[in-house]
Amino acid sequence: MAEEEENLEDAVEDDAATDDDSVENLDDLDWSDVESDLKENREEVLAKAGEDEDAESGSDSGSQGGAKVAPSALEMDFLLDVQLNIAVEVGRSQMRIEDLLQLDQGSVLELESIVGQPLDIRGNNQLVARGEVVVINDKFAVRITDIVSPDDRFAAL
Repeated sequence: MAEEEENLEDAVEDDAATDDDSVENLDDLDWSDVESDLKENREEVLAKAGEDEDAESGSDSGSQGGAKVAPSALEMDFLLDVQLNIAVEVGRSQMRIEDLLQLDQGSVLELESIVGQPLDIRGNNQLVARGEVVVINDKFAVRITDIVSPDDRFAAL
């Protein structure tokens, strides 16, 4: 047991030493390896889901294989831990570069949105919901008023 712990500590130290080098050599990284690792992880998740499904259906003697999990559900499970940026958009406007360069502290930028119009809530720049501004404990927050369907949200991300 102690020998296994020493081996694990050595592996962690070796890994930590190479982490600094790998950050410096990020441009030299073979992205095909990263892609293959992601595909391998996805295949493991799909295989595990299949094993779990077989185990559940094996306990039911009258079934012929049981119901299959939809591939889209498995693909979504694969991505659930991925973090993404959320932005709340008050409004948009267009302007010429010349006008943008003339902006100064105190300048007013008019937006196309109307007072009282719901704010767009975007995940990775894709609309996922709409809401209204509220204040909670002296901080701004957004109350969801409309939400895009889960399938449409997943497809947009």
